[in-house]
Amino acid sequence: PGTPQSFCSNETSSILTETCSFECSNGQCIRCSENSQCGTDGFTGGNFCSGDDVFRNYTSYTCLNPGTPSSSCSNSTLPQQIQNCSDTCLTGSCVEITCYNDADCGIDGYIGGNYCNAEDLYRDFRDFTCLNPGTPLSLCMNSTLPQLIEDCTFVCTGDSCLGGVHDVALINFSNSI
Repeated sequence: PGTPQSFCSNETSSILTETCSFECSNGQCIRCSENSQCGTDGFTGGNFCSGDDVFRNYTSYTCLNPGTPSSSCSNSTLPQQIQNCSDTCLTGSCVEITCYNDADCGIDGYIGGNYCNAEDLYRDFRDFTCLNPGTPLSLCMNSTLPQLIEDCTFVCTGDSCLGGVHDVALINFSNSI
């Protein structure tokens, strides 16, 4: 400087201001040119119930204004039905409801034949019951209990009561033999 040998010089160098993820166009980054550059579509999280059916969240990725400097990525997550349950859904799985009322479990009624018990005539009766009806915890139960058919006036033998005049004579005759 300040001598006859002085001269001016300049040097130009590039300075990185931004690293583009995909492409650069006219000094601006292009964020995306296709949907796959924004992410991979797919299910997220676990199954859950909505109404009586099984759902799972599905995330979709989209490139907005692809291939331009104003391009950007967006995503949306929406529930998608996985399974249509025939009965209901509980904690992300289909479950069957066993019964809604007692009739779903069976028809109440007598079973087997008459028999004697403590000098009276009985027959077994089966009763069907639906526990927790209409819920995933529903369950069929049945119980069989002896039911009095006839209070015998004299004696029970085999599968009937004996107590008429003819029956008493028959019993006395049988006992004398």
